[in-house]
Amino acid sequence: TDFSGKTIYLACDIDMADKEYTPFTSFAGTFDGQGHALKNLTINASLTNAGLFGSTTTTAHIKDLGIVGGTITLSADTDAQRLGSFVGQMNGGLIERCYSTAKLVAKKYSSTSSSDISVGGIVGANVTNGVIKDCFFGGTATGIAHASGISDWGQGQKSGKVGKLINCLNFGKLSATTCYGLARYSSSILEENKANAITNCFYVGSYTDLDFTDQDKKVSAYRLGSGNLTYMLNENGATNVWRQGELCPELTVNQGGTYKLTISYVAAGVTTSETVYMNAGDTYTPKGVTATLTSAGNVENNVFTMPAANTSLTVTTSTPNILDY
Repeated sequence: TDFSGKTIYLACDIDMADKEYTPFTSFAGTFDGQGHALKNLTINASLTNAGLFGSTTTTAHIKDLGIVGGTITLSADTDAQRLGSFVGQMNGGLIERCYSTAKLVAKKYSSTSSSDISVGGIVGANVTNGVIKDCFFGGTATGIAHASGISDWGQGQKSGKVGKLINCLNFGKLSATTCYGLARYSSSILEENKANAITNCFYVGSYTDLDFTDQDKKVSAYRLGSGNLTYMLNENGATNVWRQGELCPELTVNQGGTYKLTISYVAAGVTTSETVYMNAGDTYTPKGVTATLTSAGNVENNVFTMPAANTSLTVTTSTPNILDY
């Protein structure tokens, strides 16, 4: 069965260590991870599409799922056999709010096999109007001729159908002759459809940038922990899908997003300001100085709590040197 019209729910994290998994050949239903993860997934596939699902149809929907660790290996003969954490060949459908830290390895099936094998952090190939939205890759992807952070082949046409990436992030390690920060496309095929391929996506590392769009933005590793990148992945606060983690942006399930906070410091009549980014629900209290906090509706007992919205905060103190805190 391809589970067409059916939904699979993941009720808890599952550790798949010491168990080899055989992928679904084709998947047409919904897989709802509910914020849980498959850990230590091991797949050894040959002469097929490989990933959690070998391929998907236009009705497939994979959401709120993590793949943590593990190794997925594909021995391929041609580029018709593709490798990704979630899907080898994505023939339409939607993958959203998913992430992988798996190790992906694509290799030749034999000495005469093609080196042109697609390996991508989320999917091997994204065709027929497939959409990958709010996903990140933080594992390793090793190919031969090429490898990509999210999708290693984004098929498109001059108009109409095109594999799309929206609000995605790659900070994984890629290894191949040519490595693409996010995805590999043929710009000559896309033509006027180029603007629909990638929207608001980012990658870390010295990888190949696509020459037909400015929506595949290279960022420094420092920005993974700054909150600013998380805010941008949330479309500048318009959504709450991403939340700043201890080291990097993380995906949330009903936990609130990351928002912009403009802080004005007033010390002995001198005002200075800065912009920071905080998760909704996080708190702020001045340290080492007596100060009064003012922010509409967000301060109680002189403790500021970040709302689920962009806002401002005024910190007033009689301390002459604002750098004291």
